[in-house]
Amino acid sequence: EEKVGVFCRQGERVRVIEYSDLPEELARASDVYGRLRFPAGSIAIHLLERTFVERMASEDAPALRLPFHRADKKIPTIDWEGRPLNPATVNGVKFEMFVFDAIPFARNPIIVETDRREEFSPVKNKSGIDSAESCRVDQLRRWARWLRAAGEAIECDATGLPKMIIEVSPLFAADEDTFVRKWLDLPGKPEIRDGMVVE
Repeated sequence: EEKVGVFCRQGERVRVIEYSDLPEELARASDVYGRLRFPAGSIAIHLLERTFVERMASEDAPALRLPFHRADKKIPTIDWEGRPLNPATVNGVKFEMFVFDAIPFARNPIIVETDRREEFSPVKNKSGIDSAESCRVDQLRRWARWLRAAGEAIECDATGLPKMIIEVSPLFAADEDTFVRKWLDLPGKPEIRDGMVVE
């Protein structure tokens, strides 16, 4: 039920079906082993060759135009007196284009599977789930895992959230294995303390 598109094969083409376009019965469908039929969520990280983008944007290739997706939205507006209105129900339609709709036109698309805890924490909402704050908490958990993997004792709650603010610069390490190796190679380990940044 997460609001991400899913990878699938349609005929001979790999594509992403946006969550709002995927019927609920297909989103919940399982295979003969009881696993989700469409388990590969798209986290919207795409690497595209420049020549592919140029081909997609070419005026000579109108068949390569990306489709619009309809999104029904609650759109804040103002009334005739200029007072803000925050609708309780859908009051507008937004048409969106998504870069993933170019995937079926790629000659050799590659999908890379990754560990969600390491690579994905969406920011879609102002507060609560999938907000900047929930992403920050996920990153704190990630860096605490890395420190523990390097043999450091760091106090965390039951969810793995450390009791202090720490940060690991991507210039120091972008993954756990690199972090552990570089941390263990440090001639003098820094004190692990609140507000610490490993650079």
